Amino acid sequence: MQACFPYLGRQGGRVINMASAAGVVGLAGLAPYAMAKEALRAATRVAAREWGQHGITVNTVCPAADTPGAMRSFQSGILGDVAVALPPIPRLGSPEDDVAPVVLFLASSESRYVTGYTYMVDGGGCCDAARQATGFATPTAPLSYRPDID
Repeated sequence: MQACFPYLGRQGGRVINMASAAGVVGLAGLAPYAMAKEALRAATRVAAREWGQHGITVNTVCPAADTPGAMRSFQSGILGDVAVALPPIPRLGSPEDDVAPVVLFLASSESRYVTGYTYMVDGGGCCDAARQATGFATPTAPLSYRPDID
């Protein structure tokens, strides 16, 4: 990010960092990875405060996407006994169809007043991260939504 500042500082711009839910959820056995990704989220917030006056927005995207790298991690066993529960939208996201539109928004002038935030593009996987990480998550009945009733 620092290498970009002299160029962005002249005319403003967008910084979009890519991180992970590993630190948000606290995945066991992944401390170094989780710490690095959480440090990036913290650097995003600091840079957003410092660089906003120069017209630079800084945000982070934490995707859960079906990529070759993600699949290698699952298949290699590097994740150990990490249980991966399906998110409320029960699939991994598509890099092109699910993650890219969020990144495109953050890169556009439409996001000119959005800075310092993390976007969890994970199908809702982190919407209850604290309870999932501690083992207190319990299945609940779906909300009673009836589209036939106005």
